[in-house]
Amino acid sequence: MHIDNCSSRNEFIRFEIITEFSTDMKAVVAKFFREIGAPHVMREIIEPLTCSARTIFVAAVSDRPWPPRGVGAQVIEGLAIAVIGEGNRAFLTPVLASPQNVTNVGLVAVLTKKLFETMNKESVQSMIYLARADSALLAHILTQAGFEPSGEHVITERANFVHFAAHPVEGLKRLGLAERRIGDLLSLSIEPSQISQLSLYHWGLSAAIQNFWKDRIDEVFLLPGLIDWVATLPPGGIGGTPGPKIRGVDFRGGAE
Repeated sequence: MHIDNCSSRNEFIRFEIITEFSTDMKAVVAKFFREIGAPHVMREIIEPLTCSARTIFVAAVSDRPWPPRGVGAQVIEGLAIAVIGEGNRAFLTPVLASPQNVTNVGLVAVLTKKLFETMNKESVQSMIYLARADSALLAHILTQAGFEPSGEHVITERANFVHFAAHPVEGLKRLGLAERRIGDLLSLSIEPSQISQLSLYHWGLSAAIQNFWKDRIDEVFLLPGLIDWVATLPPGGIGGTPGPKIRGVDFRGGAE
């Protein structure tokens, strides 16, 4: 699917903020993770996490015309997730898109906008991505979007991950999403330079986290914000010193 072929599909999409899962929505989300090739995530990460942490999902949903209820009535086209931890800090996971929306930059942009706006309404002071310290590309992508190294780290056996933090308002401003109308984003009726920026932001972060979904933990360049121990870690690395060392972390639960 080409970028300029997504507008008609986007006309039938609605956006929903999810803080608690109904039985039906849980099934819809589980199907979404199966479609993106990560069927274990719902059972092993999402369900336990939502029982122990303040988790917010922004879903792009398409509805079946008839019947409006029952199996298959709703389909998730994309998902944005934040886990709000101590100090009103939100740990983010890059926006996930269904296979048919991998180039749907407009859809992803709206999910990003709605997630950041929701974080602002929730009085989040700092949105955080955990990026590998040795990735110059990630550092460039994140700083262009208003995320700056905070001086805090998560150090694992595999790598050193730096907190890149931004206030929601700053993120919206730097990505050019603050004043944009939803319809203009969905149809990509925006400047080519902004399309390029939003594409780099989405595809760069998505590529950096792909190995996590495939269980290639040694090759992960961006940690998802779906890990409860991340959300509850005390601030580490103040003044540039490393945070607590996590030994042999199995990111799907437990330790080696």
